[in-house]
Amino acid sequence: MTITRALLAPLGAVLLLHCSGSSSSSGPASSSEPPVDSGDSSSPPPTAAAPSFRREPIDYPSSNVTLLGWLPRDEISGESFLISDNVGYVSPSGDEYALVTHSAGITFVRVSDPQRPTPVAEFSGPESLLRDVKTFGNYAYEANSLGGGGIRVFDLREIDQGKIAHVTTITDPPEVDKVQNLVVNESRALLYCAGGGHPSRQGLTIFDLSNPAEPRFLANWHDRYTPDVFLVNYTEGPYAGREIAFLYTRESSAIGDQPGFEILDVTDKNDIRTVLIADPLASIIENPPYYAYPDAQVPHQGWPSADLRYFYLNDEFDERVGDWPATVTRVFDITDLSRPQQVSEFSSGRQSSDHNLYVRDGWIYEANYRSGLRVFETSNPLLPREIAHFDTYPNDDGFSLNGLFNAWPFLPSRVILGSDLQRGLFLWWVGEPALSFEAPSEVSPIDPEGQEVTIRIAERDSGSLVPSSVEFLLNVGQGFTPYPATKRGDQYVATLPPVPCGQQAEFFWSAQSEDGLTWTHPEGAPRFIHRGHVGDPEVVLWQDSMETDRGWVVSGDARAGAWTRSTPAGSDAAPRADRTETGTQCWLTGVDQPGGFPMGQDLDGGSTILTSPPLDLSSASDPHLRYWRWFYNHGDLRLGEETFVVEVSETGGRDWIVVELVGPGTTESLGSWMQQRFRLRDFVELTDDVRVRFVASDLDSDSLVEAALDEFAVIEAGCR
Repeated sequence: MTITRALLAPLGAVLLLHCSGSSSSSGPASSSEPPVDSGDSSSPPPTAAAPSFRREPIDYPSSNVTLLGWLPRDEISGESFLISDNVGYVSPSGDEYALVTHSAGITFVRVSDPQRPTPVAEFSGPESLLRDVKTFGNYAYEANSLGGGGIRVFDLREIDQGKIAHVTTITDPPEVDKVQNLVVNESRALLYCAGGGHPSRQGLTIFDLSNPAEPRFLANWHDRYTPDVFLVNYTEGPYAGREIAFLYTRESSAIGDQPGFEILDVTDKNDIRTVLIADPLASIIENPPYYAYPDAQVPHQGWPSADLRYFYLNDEFDERVGDWPATVTRVFDITDLSRPQQVSEFSSGRQSSDHNLYVRDGWIYEANYRSGLRVFETSNPLLPREIAHFDTYPNDDGFSLNGLFNAWPFLPSRVILGSDLQRGLFLWWVGEPALSFEAPSEVSPIDPEGQEVTIRIAERDSGSLVPSSVEFLLNVGQGFTPYPATKRGDQYVATLPPVPCGQQAEFFWSAQSEDGLTWTHPEGAPRFIHRGHVGDPEVVLWQDSMETDRGWVVSGDARAGAWTRSTPAGSDAAPRADRTETGTQCWLTGVDQPGGFPMGQDLDGGSTILTSPPLDLSSASDPHLRYWRWFYNHGDLRLGEETFVVEVSETGGRDWIVVELVGPGTTESLGSWMQQRFRLRDFVELTDDVRVRFVASDLDSDSLVEAALDEFAVIEAGCR
């Protein structure tokens, strides 16, 4: 029996990687074909901004998952569109890539160094949130289900040189104008198109990929609607030699329209037929050609166990019906394809919808929207047990179609690619990391006269660490400078030279493991970093935890949702708690009903302004402004166009200078508490009437806006 994907190694079959939202298989591809002579017709990728003092890590709840890297949404596409799917690809040289789809098109990202994911090219397309991409050999196929335009074919043979050619677009037959998902059967060189908008019963459209640059139409199957398909080439047992398709069907694309789990024999493209055995004496209503499992609503996507005994299926909307206190993933027994049966279900214990899932080496990787990545081990295949998670939407775990869309686990490096609709591309390691860090000494404040900094590094396996790779990286305004560390006892020690006093500082540790991956402390550096300052220990000059009235003034022309000091009630857009450990109150806009539906209670119809009381800084030496702020702005298929502005005045409010602009359409407009810090001397003179104001606006009636402020302080960060 031939196994086309060694990482799956099924018994009795060859599994074809696919995915609803992201799938396809792309292992290391050979490149015997001649180079393309068509040049790069793509747009240049968005300019990636270096991490700045103003980027603060969000607190992502996680367990047994290491964040290796992150590419924010606004650096994947320069527009304020949303991210959807992703799939991995390995170039002829062995470099790894993430192909990331979004509302505006598709972006190709090099991820061979997960610490620094780098966009290579972006191709724009008709606006559509639901967009999919798959690969076959050194070609990629991309389509969407809302904007239309057919299936675009890309040649990736020169991707390492930054050249990606759009070679053709498939528009015939008309069913492929809008496609929800693409799936490739690699061993048979077939492309399957599933779902979309034409006709309403959009089922499957199949192409021959013998010439991957010019797919040839073979057949249609439109008996029922399916948003996706999983393909298996059986090599043993009663289905040996057959190509079997597992579908998630409905009578139409409407929610709850006779949904079920359907199995087809697609070996003969001229005679596609159901495998389910029906009672010939029963009517089609009593005995439909699909398995109608309990409380079915929107069967969406799934993946079988390696031995093909069980099939794990997610239903995108079953959380809203029946007696389900939390989302469940269904487990079907498929040992007899003619009579599949649901035999159990399992859950993360959260209400957020289960979306795309994949199985690799006995672990199930699920993208569960608002509760992020959930990983389950299947030693008991009927009751998978959660062993890891990383929540990309820390505000709540409620039922809503935003957050993590897809988590693709099949790169040879075992780096997981996670695409979050609002926050962008995450790169993770699941399980015990090769290297872990313990920093035994405080680094900040940094001594301007120089100092030693130390770290302990634990190895998962003896010899995992490359000793010469250990570095401490410091940025005091001119970019990160690496300082090599040497072994001293059970620690690594780096020596810092004198640095200018009074500067803000960013820093992190970095080391490589023998497998070539880079590990950092904190995780995700240089996107997520430690922050501090160069100089003496800090002294608080003025602070407000917002628990009492300290003289703040509210003004502005907003029709509704003006600033108010209160205890957060929480919603999809507003904070559910303040930032003060011992308090409960903060300044916030809009929502005042616990769990309330945010639209209609948020900030509307103008701007609301919150101004601090006068701050006498005339005798201060080097004061810094520090605060925690929250800003949420979201539109329809894209992030909103509103802004949150922080300004400072040295003239008691007569003149204002902007110190921070949040938005429009950035990942910092997604409703998380974020701490910010600024050196006031960089903006104003230190007078006896310095004031700070926070301006939240909603000038677009179709967008949702919420803001909050807490833990405001002015800190002296002087030098001896």
